[in-house]
Amino acid sequence: MNAEANTKIISDQLLHAYYYTYVLEGQDERSANSTETVNQYYEGHKRDPLRAVDEAIAWWEKLDSAPNSEDVHINDWAPTNKKLLEKIILQDLSYEELLTLLSHNYAALMYARQMRNTYLGLPRDFHTNSENRISIYCEWLYKQKTEGGLSINETIRYLVKDNGVVVEEKIYDLLYDAKYHIGNFGRSIIGEMIGWGRPDIAHLRNDRVNKGLRCLGFDVQLFAD
Repeated sequence: MNAEANTKIISDQLLHAYYYTYVLEGQDERSANSTETVNQYYEGHKRDPLRAVDEAIAWWEKLDSAPNSEDVHINDWAPTNKKLLEKIILQDLSYEELLTLLSHNYAALMYARQMRNTYLGLPRDFHTNSENRISIYCEWLYKQKTEGGLSINETIRYLVKDNGVVVEEKIYDLLYDAKYHIGNFGRSIIGEMIGWGRPDIAHLRNDRVNKGLRCLGFDVQLFAD
């Protein structure tokens, strides 16, 4: 493991492994009744969530290898994302750089698969693999503008730059303020991006993080609630 890895990134990947491997036992989240499973774990752990955290860490430490490429996410994704999100503060990312950033974002990968073909200018019955789908989404996103005329580079720059605005307000602005909001660039993608780029001020936050924390007994609301 990268000796310089941020502890928030490591804890995020612990939640990643715990949720997908320990809780779902390798089932595809889309086929499993994940919300029901999450709430069952919550009921079992809510009286002593810190004990559940200790048990999750003990389980994590005994693993022979990362079950879902968490080592790649810590050692490769995190420093690459940090570098790109530091660069965007000074200059725009190219399409290829934005594609790398989105390809290192769980929520973006998931959303690209689920986004309606009609939004992307594709035939209704169009199908492709995940790698091509994220590139199509990235190409579409790269061309978008907010009602205030800002590009995706400019909105991400506002999100990650230290400009005196608290992170909660920045996220709110990207979601609801017409000056900063780009459709189909949602809270899970944004929540991950600020966590990858500024782990000094924010933990990665998406619905998988919410589910992992709730499984451990913390009273965290899921985005679907």
